[in-house]
Amino acid sequence: MNLMEEQCVEDLAAPLYNFLPGSGNSRTAFPLAAATVQSADFWVVGSKRPAIVHLLSAMLDRRRHKVGPLVLAIVRRSMTWRRGRGEPLKRDEIERLNEVLLRRPIKVPELNEQDFLGTLHRPDTTRDDPASPGAFQPTDEVAKELSRKLIGLFDHPPQRRGYEYERFLTVIFNAYGC
Repeated sequence: MNLMEEQCVEDLAAPLYNFLPGSGNSRTAFPLAAATVQSADFWVVGSKRPAIVHLLSAMLDRRRHKVGPLVLAIVRRSMTWRRGRGEPLKRDEIERLNEVLLRRPIKVPELNEQDFLGTLHRPDTTRDDPASPGAFQPTDEVAKELSRKLIGLFDHPPQRRGYEYERFLTVIFNAYGC
């Protein structure tokens, strides 16, 4: 393998790392994805990152034509495994993988299909993370007023308190731009 291919392996291993476990179950793991393209013999037991690098390196060296199908098999298994864990595969993860693939001579056109990309979880881009720099932060006056309204909810009987709480949530979401 030349230096460009070695860099390609490193670039691919990084985004693929969280797609699947290295072992541990009988339906979704890297060695099983490799087996679907008749390359399970390239999976080495041990730490996951070196095993992924070894798998990709061996594939580029000996079965280059199966690297694209291997990536597709990993993505397919990841969709099931990650959904089962409550951590669905995200569109930005596939887009990051596509960026790496576009810079290399590996083609996986299925990963660029808009119908497929549209089915993937996409973080709500209209909301800012309050912890991120530049996210909207209400002034002290607004924060004090919101605090006063929240405490004031306890002045109402239970049923009315529920209605007022709904109104409060609307106000606070609007204040934070949500």
